[in-house]
Amino acid sequence: MATGLAGLDLGPKLEWEAGPELYSRYRKWKQRIETIFAGPLHDVNEKVKCKYLLLWSGDRGFDLFNSWGLTDAQCKVLVNYWQRFAAYVMPQANVLAARYKLRSFKQGDRNLEEFLTVIRLAVQDCWYPQTDTIKMQDDMVRDTLIFGINSEKIRLKCIAKGNGLTLQNAIDIARTEEATSSQVKEMTNPSNEVHAMHKRHGFQKPQSRPNQS
Repeated sequence: MATGLAGLDLGPKLEWEAGPELYSRYRKWKQRIETIFAGPLHDVNEKVKCKYLLLWSGDRGFDLFNSWGLTDAQCKVLVNYWQRFAAYVMPQANVLAARYKLRSFKQGDRNLEEFLTVIRLAVQDCWYPQTDTIKMQDDMVRDTLIFGINSEKIRLKCIAKGNGLTLQNAIDIARTEEATSSQVKEMTNPSNEVHAMHKRHGFQKPQSRPNQS
């Protein structure tokens, strides 16, 4: 990433349009910037990083910054920006709508890993507590996976584990069953493998000869 004058305006941008999706967009924007600060701009001092952040926040970010009345010392600390930006966007998030959406999730035509990714991202918008002792986010990912997965066999296996079932347990069960199901399909359809082998080696099915009278 360029750090000279020509590259100053090439950082992540945030669409500040009000609405329930603003918090989700803000979270992704923050993650991108923190990745840049930890990578290409790792050696840049915090004061300069604050300038980058303000520049990338756009016109709305500048308007908010001008309304904060920070001291010169506060302007040099990144957390002062993040806390105030978050305080602006968080009230616009509709937690109830996000939780309702989460409860309605179904796997559909997604594979297991895609489904898990979608669930994990959605759970972040629900503001469930996640600490060393309270792992509600993990529980909600687990429950959404079990209730929304296509396979009834996986669902019943997970439910049979009872209260001791962890998120990782559920993922392991789902991955094992998915792999087993895929292997069974290959075994019960040997013609597919034969066809693939013939295609690789250039074999062609001999054409029948016309009857000669």
